[in-house]
Amino acid sequence: MTDKLIIRKNNITILNFTIKKARNSKQGQADIMINGFKNGFFDNVVFGNFYEHYKLPNDQINAISWHGYYKIKNNNVNTPIIHAKNQTGKNKNYLAKVGHTGSVNIKEPFGLPICSIFIPGNINLSTLEESNYPSDNSQLKYHFFDLNTNTDRRIDIFVTPDNVKSSDVLNSSLNFMYTFSDIEMFSDPLGSIVQLRNTQNLKINDYKSLNGNDIIVREVENQNSTFKSLEGSYSLLLHDPNDAYSRIINRGVIKYDEDVINVLDLSNLKMKMLKTTYEEEIIKNN
Repeated sequence: MTDKLIIRKNNITILNFTIKKARNSKQGQADIMINGFKNGFFDNVVFGNFYEHYKLPNDQINAISWHGYYKIKNNNVNTPIIHAKNQTGKNKNYLAKVGHTGSVNIKEPFGLPICSIFIPGNINLSTLEESNYPSDNSQLKYHFFDLNTNTDRRIDIFVTPDNVKSSDVLNSSLNFMYTFSDIEMFSDPLGSIVQLRNTQNLKINDYKSLNGNDIIVREVENQNSTFKSLEGSYSLLLHDPNDAYSRIINRGVIKYDEDVINVLDLSNLKMKMLKTTYEEEIIKNN
């Protein structure tokens, strides 16, 4: 079974995000394909915190295959890899590849940040036709996210593992990752939290999938962030999947027994690891 997230503006597809089950995988559930709009290319494609940066006109990239699984084949271990491609129909020209260790898996029960797409408000869609998608395919499910603005936007996409509901993740103690933190945290080696600078028009949708991997989609305005150079362009940022869960979850949280803390007596404060708290919540809901 396959899930497709379609990001549209004026009923025209801007991004096609497809999730398939990884076959015969020893670890990792998701095989993800990302395609830009028809007959167009991303202005920029960035891996992590500018670990790699490809840009027009030299690098004509319109498709990404994000392989997040480990598989044994002919006594060899195939490890996760991301390919950047110039793809027309079945013709594929591989332009770049980056190996990684990330995967969508039940041992890391959260919405893994996969990518962010930057969409300028004045994006030229005049040469493109409206999108039409069938509704009667039992093996394929479409999820639509519509942009209803003419100002610059960024769309962040997260994927959960099997049997971890996106609604449970969004209602957990890890909620801050999706509603409060900007994308710098997803590629920072220390997982440092940077607050979203503009939350006035923050929009979060979650989609239930056919194959068990729910999708969380967040729409934000320009944030004047580390990735400011990508704002105002049609660009794709692929977040660093290496140790993403441990970077984000391995931090302490403080709880207290009373409604009001006596600043002179902090003995009622209790420190607990976020990982422990969060995973207890997820296990309880499953």
